[in-house]
Amino acid sequence: MDDKVAHFSRLGDVEVNAGQNATFQCVATGRSAKTDPFMMERRNGVLMAPYSVTSSVGERRLVAWFQVGGAQRGEQDLYRCITLSTYGAAVSNFAELIVRVPPTPIAPPQLLRSGPTYLIIQLNTNSIVGDGPVIRKEIVYRASHSPWSETHGVSSLTYKVWHLEPDTEYRISVLLTRPGEGGTGAPGPPLVSRTKCADDKPARDRERERDFFMVGPAEPMRALRGLTALEIQSRQLLLQWEPVAYNLTRCHSYSLSLCYRYSTATGSGASGNNATVRECLSVERNTSHFTLRDLPPFHAVHVRLALANPEGKKESREVTFQTEEDSKYCERRPKSWDEPLEPNGLITQYEISYQSIESSDPSINVPGPRRTVSKLKNETYHMFSGLHPGTTYLVSVRARTAKGFGQTALTEITTNISDIPSPLSESESTITVLLRPALGRGAPVSTYHVVVVEEDGFRQVRRRELGHVECFPGAPSHGVSSGVGGGGPPHYYTAELSPGSLPEATPFTVGDNHTYNGYWNTPLDPSKNYLIYFQASSNFRGVRSIRPALNLNSKLSDAKAFLNSEDFQIASLTYNHSLFRPQETRINCIRIARKAACKEHKRAMEVSQHSEDMGLILGACVGGLVVLILLLGVIVLIVKKGRDIYSYPYYPRKKVNINKAVMTYRQEKTRKLSSLDCSTTEHSTLQQDECTAHSFMDSHNSTTR
Repeated sequence: MDDKVAHFSRLGDVEVNAGQNATFQCVATGRSAKTDPFMMERRNGVLMAPYSVTSSVGERRLVAWFQVGGAQRGEQDLYRCITLSTYGAAVSNFAELIVRVPPTPIAPPQLLRSGPTYLIIQLNTNSIVGDGPVIRKEIVYRASHSPWSETHGVSSLTYKVWHLEPDTEYRISVLLTRPGEGGTGAPGPPLVSRTKCADDKPARDRERERDFFMVGPAEPMRALRGLTALEIQSRQLLLQWEPVAYNLTRCHSYSLSLCYRYSTATGSGASGNNATVRECLSVERNTSHFTLRDLPPFHAVHVRLALANPEGKKESREVTFQTEEDSKYCERRPKSWDEPLEPNGLITQYEISYQSIESSDPSINVPGPRRTVSKLKNETYHMFSGLHPGTTYLVSVRARTAKGFGQTALTEITTNISDIPSPLSESESTITVLLRPALGRGAPVSTYHVVVVEEDGFRQVRRRELGHVECFPGAPSHGVSSGVGGGGPPHYYTAELSPGSLPEATPFTVGDNHTYNGYWNTPLDPSKNYLIYFQASSNFRGVRSIRPALNLNSKLSDAKAFLNSEDFQIASLTYNHSLFRPQETRINCIRIARKAACKEHKRAMEVSQHSEDMGLILGACVGGLVVLILLLGVIVLIVKKGRDIYSYPYYPRKKVNINKAVMTYRQEKTRKLSSLDCSTTEHSTLQQDECTAHSFMDSHNSTTR
């Protein structure tokens, strides 16, 4: 080898952990100077410049330093040193850059046991990602809500993390370290676990349980107390209890439930049964009051509280509350009357009696108790209060004199249920309503029907008549609509539904052009007004036998004033208790919607009808003119033809001397009027005769000479 050309010492391999800097040292001996270029070449041909060049022992030995910053797996390769001088080039051997990845566990630690202040885990480091060997194991943990963490070295497969807070969620991960700088890998997947709730045992006992890996009970200390009612109404209860504190729950995480039950009648008469309604409602945390709603009026409601944490539950004793009577929901109805036409004495007082005889609510006993009210002689007005909704009452009024009471006047009034609910949606030919299932109350529902009543032409349906309002026991399908008893409004079944298809409130579109159990849900006519009824029927033993309830004639002239035409009522067919028949059908119906005619459609129909009428009139006029013109043409042709046929045979065809005929006419005229002065007369007569003669000749195609 030429001593003038530099050469390199052997280049050794370099091993680093991922992310660390890798340094190569190239040592050149021989004739080389600092000014000579030193390079490091990667196997793929990429060149690197040194970051430092130093010399030793004069200029016979130079050292060049090359660095691969933040080495990663992709930079692991073979490298060599290169230098150039005026004496030639020098190349070293290839050395390998080895990049190791720090190890990381694949799976999270396993929880072996937990307590109020500790967690025992297994590291679970059998499977790792990265390169070994593992020379150190550590765990890092922190509370889930805290940013601070702690690291503990571990020398065994299991580890107990203690001095933790009760009922707190922690995240625990494992760290693994391999040799070399930067050999600690990333934390493995965390174990998320919660310590148990604090127990009520002394600290010494807790330490003993820790030593033997035992867990003490951590249920709530006791049940909540002080359950009282702040406000009692007919359909709701406002309840209150003692505040919930940590000394009761012994946990930061807990749940509070309010459970209640009450009994309702499912039948009528002696054979009726009672059904118990039970429900538990969740109560928000940090609250000590709750309002129970939708309760039945005048019922006993049994309430209890349940306090639970992750370790157990404590229930309070049951407290019974009685809801008030439904005075808010009952109706008030005014009533007035006129004095008798023949009092037959001095009236001293009036007596009013009323009694419920029919109700849409099966829970109301009918006939109900008879109530009597006395009014002064000058009072002809009474406000009925405490009436049940959807109930028909028989009202009687009679007057009293010194001789006693007179004849009684009877009438019936029916209280309203509620206003008609708004439809869900509506179009020109459809209306969507909400169908709610009926309560059987001892008479299970057999069939539901949606009934469409055409309101046009039968305005009397908008005003309820006195007495019982019948339903639609045998309405046909569309196209063969009929009225109740032959005199009611036209109606038809548009759908038949089974009770199983209506487990809860369900939207239904009237007029969707589908078929429901053989009934065609035909689209509605936009030009008509409709009433939509929902009817439920219950068949006993499969035999349909309909017996309407008693209907008494009205004897008060102003009774109709108290019946609201727009309010819907349930018309129910009930048992006739005097003639009991075991095989019957009960039918209840309720008006759920009213669809008014489409104004735009009516206006379009009116405009279209008006246009059609105008077209007919104009067509008739044009046709009349054409006929008249044709008649005139025919008349003209007939007249012209008649002249051609009958005029010429009566007139001579030879030429006539006009001057001679004129002179003869003048002579005859002169003789007849000889007594007159003819000078002027003859002149004028001559002009007239000449004109007449000329016209006569012209009409016969003659010429004067």
